[in-house]
Amino acid sequence: MKKFLFFGALVALLLGTAACSSDMEPAMGGEVPVNFAINLGDDIDSRTISDGTGANTLKFAVFENGAEITALAQEVPVADKKATVTTKLVKGHTYTFVFWAQNSACTAYNTTNMSAIKVDYAANCNDETRDAFYKMDSFTVTEAFEKTEVLTRPFAQINFLADDAVGVVGVNAYKSKVTVTGVPTTLNTLDGTVTGSTDVTFALATIPNETLAGYESYKYVAMNYILAATDKEMKNEVVLTVNDGTQDVNTVTVANCPVQRNYRTNIFGSLFTLEGKFNIEIDPIYNTPDIVPEMLPAPWDGSVEDPVVDGNNVTINNAAQLAGLARDVNSGNTYSGKTVTLTADLNLDNKPWIPIGNLVAYPGQSFNGTFDGGNHTIYNLKCDGDYVGTHEVSGLFGSTVGPIRNVTVKGAEITSNHYAAVIVAYFSTNKPLVIENCHAINCNVTSTPQQINGSWDDGDKVGGIIGYFASSTSYTIKNCTVDNCNISAFRDCGGIFGAGTWTTDISGNRVTNSTIIANQEGYAPYSKDFNVGAICGRKTGGTNLGDNNTYENVIVKGIANDGTVTEY
Repeated sequence: MKKFLFFGALVALLLGTAACSSDMEPAMGGEVPVNFAINLGDDIDSRTISDGTGANTLKFAVFENGAEITALAQEVPVADKKATVTTKLVKGHTYTFVFWAQNSACTAYNTTNMSAIKVDYAANCNDETRDAFYKMDSFTVTEAFEKTEVLTRPFAQINFLADDAVGVVGVNAYKSKVTVTGVPTTLNTLDGTVTGSTDVTFALATIPNETLAGYESYKYVAMNYILAATDKEMKNEVVLTVNDGTQDVNTVTVANCPVQRNYRTNIFGSLFTLEGKFNIEIDPIYNTPDIVPEMLPAPWDGSVEDPVVDGNNVTINNAAQLAGLARDVNSGNTYSGKTVTLTADLNLDNKPWIPIGNLVAYPGQSFNGTFDGGNHTIYNLKCDGDYVGTHEVSGLFGSTVGPIRNVTVKGAEITSNHYAAVIVAYFSTNKPLVIENCHAINCNVTSTPQQINGSWDDGDKVGGIIGYFASSTSYTIKNCTVDNCNISAFRDCGGIFGAGTWTTDISGNRVTNSTIIANQEGYAPYSKDFNVGAICGRKTGGTNLGDNNTYENVIVKGIANDGTVTEY
C-alpha cells in the first residue's frame, strides 16, 4: 500500500518594473498624450517554463463608464517581456485600462470582448503557449503622463515534478494527462473576478524535457494553467496520469488541491515509480504565502490484517491493520500492557467501521492498551452503532479503558442510538481515563432515541471527543479540539463530551465553528432535560470546568417536544 507524505508550498511571482522618461506636452482640444510602459517581469527562472517570453503580443483596451472605446484599442508587439502603448485621452475623464499579453499563436483566449475574456480548455497538457499576463488600472486623467504597468498571470499554474526520473528508460518520451474539476471559464477584466465552472482534461502530451531551476533533481512531468480567483481555493481535484507512450503507468490524485491566482502549485514526488512519496516545496517565482494541499492516502479496501506485534510494542501501518486491532479487541484480546502506535495517515473511505471495543453487554470488550496516533489523521470514518445490539456504541473506539493520545479524525459520520463520539464512545472502569491531544474536524455525530418496551429511551451521551465516562479513579481530557462539527442527540450532548463525572484534569480543550443540538421534537410524550453545552452536556458530579476550556462560534440549542427552541 502506498504511503504518502505531503508538504505544501507555493511561491511568488516576482515581476519587475520598467520606467521610461520623456517630456510629454498636452495636445490640443483638451486631450493629453499618455504613455504606458508594459513589463512582464524578470523571473529568476530562465528556463522555458514560466519565463514569460512566450507572451509576444499585447492587447490594450480603454473603457469609460463600463463601455469600451473601441477606437483606442491597440495590439502591439512584446519584446523581452516589455512593450509600450501610447494614446491620447481627454483631461478630467476617468478611464479603465485593460492590458492582456499572450502568445500570438495561442487560440485558447477569446478577447473579442476585452471586458470578459473567455478561456477554451480544449488543449493538450504541457502547453507553454497558454501562458498569459493581465492588468487592470483605473484613474482620472489630469495631465500628460508616463506610467509603468506590471502585468501578472490571471492563472494558477499546477505542476507535477518527479524525483525518480533517473534510470527510467525513454523517460523523455513519456506522456502526461491532467484533469481538474471546477475550473472557471471567464475573467472579468474590469473587476478581476472569475465566473463559470467546468471540468477540464488536458490531453496526453509529451512531458517537458526540463528540470526545475533550483531543484535540478526534479523533472517536470506536467504543467498547466487554469483561471483562478485572487483568494485561495481548496475545491479542485487534480488527477495526473503518467503514460510511458503505450500504456498508463501511474495515476496520482490530489483532492481539494489549493489554487490561487498568480501562484504556482508544485507537487513533488516519485511519479514514474510506485513509491508514492510526495512533497510540496517552495518555488521562488510566484507569490507568497505558502499553501498546503491536502492529499488523501490510498483508500481502505475493507480488508483486515494483523497488527505488527513486537513484544509490548504494536504498530499500525495501514487501515487493514487498524481493522485488525478492532477485530482482536472485540474478540477478547484487549492488548493489555501494550502500546499501539499509528505510523501513517489512513483513509477509511467511508466503508462500514466496527469500533475498537464494544458494549454488546456491560461491561463489554474494551481496549486496555495505550493508543498513540503519532499525530496522524484518520479520514472518512463511517460508523453506525446498529451492529452492536442494545447498548450501542459508535466511534473510532467503542469502549476503552486505556489512554488514547495524538490522533485526528477528519470527515467522520457517526450515528447511534446511544453512546456516540468521534474518538471514544464509552469509558467505564476503575482505571484512570486519559484522552489527550485528540481532534475531530468536519465530523457529524448523531444519536437518536430508540423504543424499548414501547417507551422512548437513550439517544444520549454524545460528544465530539468522548460520549460517556464514569466510575474512574481519575480523569484527564486535555488539549483536545473539535472544529466544524455537527453534534446532535436527544439529550446529554456536548462539544467535547456528552456526560461524565470528574474530579481532576479536564483542561485546554476547545470547540470552534460547530453546532450542538439536543432535539426532543417528535418523541412525545417522552421528555427530559436537554443537558446540552458547548464543552459538556451533563456533568453528574465533580468540580466545575475551568476557564481554559474554551469555545468560539458555537451554536448550542435545545429543541423541545413541542418544537420550542432554546438557545444557550
